[in-house]
Amino acid sequence: MPILQAIEKHEKLFSKIKETIVPLQKEKLWNDDKFFDEVERLLAAELNEERISKAVADALFNLKESQPKVEYVKKIIEAFPDSLKCKNEKDRLPIEQLTFYPSQDQGKWGAKYITTLALEGLKHNVGGNNMRGGLLSVTNQKNTLQQRNTLQRLSKAGPDVLYLETLKDLRHHKLLLKEDIVDSKLLAFSCVGKFSLERFKYFLEWDPEALLDKAHGMSFMHLLVKYKEGSAEKLSNKASFKRCLQYSIKHYLHLLFLKDSKDKTALEQAIVKFGEEGTMTILKDVFTKDEAPYPILHEVIVHEPKYYNLFLQWFPDMFYLRDRNGRTPTQVMFSMNREFLNANPTFWINQTTDQLEEKDPKTTLRPFASVAYGILGDLNLSYQILRKHPSVIDVILEQREDAVDANNNRKRSAEDDLDHDNKKPKDEERAEVTV
Repeated sequence: MPILQAIEKHEKLFSKIKETIVPLQKEKLWNDDKFFDEVERLLAAELNEERISKAVADALFNLKESQPKVEYVKKIIEAFPDSLKCKNEKDRLPIEQLTFYPSQDQGKWGAKYITTLALEGLKHNVGGNNMRGGLLSVTNQKNTLQQRNTLQRLSKAGPDVLYLETLKDLRHHKLLLKEDIVDSKLLAFSCVGKFSLERFKYFLEWDPEALLDKAHGMSFMHLLVKYKEGSAEKLSNKASFKRCLQYSIKHYLHLLFLKDSKDKTALEQAIVKFGEEGTMTILKDVFTKDEAPYPILHEVIVHEPKYYNLFLQWFPDMFYLRDRNGRTPTQVMFSMNREFLNANPTFWINQTTDQLEEKDPKTTLRPFASVAYGILGDLNLSYQILRKHPSVIDVILEQREDAVDANNNRKRSAEDDLDHDNKKPKDEERAEVTV
């Protein structure tokens, strides 16, 4: 390199240091003596762009400790953008390091800098193409199961009060996209984190359909049942299963009954994993909330009737609950599950006459007709129900006669009105003739 060009390059570098780093030290705007000492050493001996960028990178790795204002961080990155591409001894970029918290760093948070580092990193292709300034870069780990990108760690690590606003800010800048919830499994990370309930609810409201996404042939609920017990920062699989169920019910009533590639529902897998009592205790706590009565018996009848008697023991009050169509569990049973009715005759034998006379609000059919209706209708069972409660026919006949009488009355009333209208013109004709 020619001497003049080298001098000009150093002068440009000196100028950037003078404009950005010197004021930070002079006015005590950046609490990092180690950083300033390294810059002084480089100025005295080995100054070049690469070394100063490395010194700035070290300062960025230490942001949790030094806690400068975001505006100063942005200014120094704009002067030395290559600092964002430097990695530390653990092969992490500065943006990645902000979500790692060794025990000695507890209580020292760097989340407020992440959006700035991502926006500046986006300008300089930090992490490579489509890595959003390093947000999607994955730290190399010996255990591939522990490899996480920054968005995933933001979704689980630390308390909501520090990270939720950062996620919202990233979304505002289109650095966090809706598809990331599925692609980066953000719903799962936030669901299993001990302190990330609000982030889980935030992702859930943004994209409730993520609950239905299947990974490895399993729905989200299946994954929660099967994942290994967590560390100190994770919920147990029972607790995460309960969290998911509690806040997703308003979006999907049938979430428990989605099937995996082995044709097993999440409910069935939960009973295998947690046992009947463990599973039903979770469900009892979730489904008996006053603010959200859930027609669990209706859903069990439709999707997992083999557990009907088990659920009836745990949710006896739900037997009198009606679903969104106004149907009782028995009406759903007559309409949906003839096999159960044949295997459990006491179910319909114990029905009262009033129950067997009531029409299904959805199909307008009485139980004996519901059983007989459709391709899978069971005429024999329908006949048995009628034999047990023949008075239902009398009710139908009476209602039919009442309907016929009402129809006749309407006809007579219409005829009377017509005669009254015709009478007036005839009276007027007679008056004219008389005159």
